[in-house]
Amino acid sequence: LGKTGAPAAVKPLVDWLGRPGSLADAEAIEALAQLAARDAGPAIAAQLTADRAEVRAVAARAIGRLRHEPAAPRLEALRSDYHGRVRRAAVEALSRLPAGAPRVRR
Repeated sequence: LGKTGAPAAVKPLVDWLGRPGSLADAEAIEALAQLAARDAGPAIAAQLTADRAEVRAVAARAIGRLRHEPAAPRLEALRSDYHGRVRRAAVEALSRLPAGAPRVRR
């Protein structure tokens, strides 16, 4: 759906993210990022706390691509995630947000 570029694909993808136990969340998030669906930012930001590291990493990268500033506090929290790929995705996403580079932790 993401490769189609059709704005009508946004709603079904966002609805998909709301389903419990979905195994294709990472793919749905990636499709939303490809569509540059800025209104999907809150639904993607909710996935930053997903159980699966793959989903958290993809969600962080998508938030960065969409430049969804309200997700900054959750991205900051992911800077100390157990999985390195999630930490790297969070730092990269923070650097793409309008507020700029990640803040230095003290």
